[in-house]
Amino acid sequence: MQILSKLHSISRYGIPAVFLSSVTNKAIGFVSNMIIIRILSIEEYGLQASLYTVLSLIGLFAGGGMGSPLIIYGSEWRSPSEKNQIRIYTLYCGVLFSILVGFIQILLGLFVFKDYPILHQYLPLLSMVPVISYINSYIQILMRTMQDNQGYARLTFLHTLVGLVSTLCGIAIAGLSGLIWYRVIGSIFMILIGMKMCPVKLDIGFDLQNFSLFKMLYPSGILKNMKSELKKELWAFAIKAGLTSILNSTVLYLDVFMITMLLKDPELIASYKIACLIPDNLNFLPGVLMIALVPRFAQCANDKEWFKDRFKRLFIANLIVQGVISLFLILFAREIITFLWTEKYLDSTLPFQILSFSYLWMAGIRIFSTNMLSVLKKTTYNLFVSILLGIVNITLDLLLITRWQMIGAALATLFSVIFVSAMTFVYLIYVIYKSDQSKAAAE
Repeated sequence: MQILSKLHSISRYGIPAVFLSSVTNKAIGFVSNMIIIRILSIEEYGLQASLYTVLSLIGLFAGGGMGSPLIIYGSEWRSPSEKNQIRIYTLYCGVLFSILVGFIQILLGLFVFKDYPILHQYLPLLSMVPVISYINSYIQILMRTMQDNQGYARLTFLHTLVGLVSTLCGIAIAGLSGLIWYRVIGSIFMILIGMKMCPVKLDIGFDLQNFSLFKMLYPSGILKNMKSELKKELWAFAIKAGLTSILNSTVLYLDVFMITMLLKDPELIASYKIACLIPDNLNFLPGVLMIALVPRFAQCANDKEWFKDRFKRLFIANLIVQGVISLFLILFAREIITFLWTEKYLDSTLPFQILSFSYLWMAGIRIFSTNMLSVLKKTTYNLFVSILLGIVNITLDLLLITRWQMIGAALATLFSVIFVSAMTFVYLIYVIYKSDQSKAAAE
């Protein structure tokens, strides 16, 4: 009966739906990637990897970090009107910031990356991507704040399926350029689907009789009663948590970016991208737990006993699972690469093994600890550690890539992730248990 009760509790939070959707999405993504690799040459695959790496790095700034306060503050117990204000404020600020990011992307493409033909050509043309990405992300976060994890799972599945169809159609019609443009079209289509599926209906409050461009850009009618303290708090959280997320995610893209900038070899970029694919994409496993449970942990953050008990059990179970996965990837690296991407990418084997060990630290400790500290609103420390991560990773990349190329890039990631994982986890344990230590000292 106790087991059935636990299974019912897990099902109630929508974890099975999110997990099955995530597994399906990753499977579709891998099938799509395998098809792309077999259609494109190694050089073409390296070029598209360079473009999407830079787009992903720029896209991390889309929304100005407004997704972070939306998931935390939007999940807390608040009045419907205040929640509506938070949703609208994060939407409008996020979209406007994304437009600014798109403009910066144009400048980067025209002037900074003019010696890199594919970046010089496509970055200005794809300047609308940050806005499209933020709106899609915003809709998904809204569903998470409602703890509609089953709806979220359906939406992300459709997003992956549309991405696969648009990618295959694009390649069939126009090769590499078709792949790029049809993915954008698919993302725009998903905004329309997401708006239809999302259970949250925003009360924008436009007065059409007194319409003006400024009112369209800033819904003052709804936000005029919004407390200035709340706005400041949202921005403070967005800046800290947003920068933390950016710096954490940079680890996933920085190595490919640095290889692009330092070595300028599309075939080497393609091989290293292959080494990254499985370790990077498997981060969805702890991500499933965070997607489903962060809103719940945010609600119960003040219940110390509940928080400590659930944290301990989840952390141990997650670490064991990630350890088994990491060991499997390391032992069967050659077989996995040959089966999925053919023998022409076997030079990726050692970097793949190093990154698989790095995955254990990232998925088993780093992602879990960072999300729990965000729930506890320890964003300043998260930001501090993430800045250190960026500094350490860039320094090691510069030192090791020029000397050992792909292997150096993989080692830079491993050492950086171990360093920051240890710092984050130790501080999280201190925060969770410091109240107990204070009570014991007082007694």
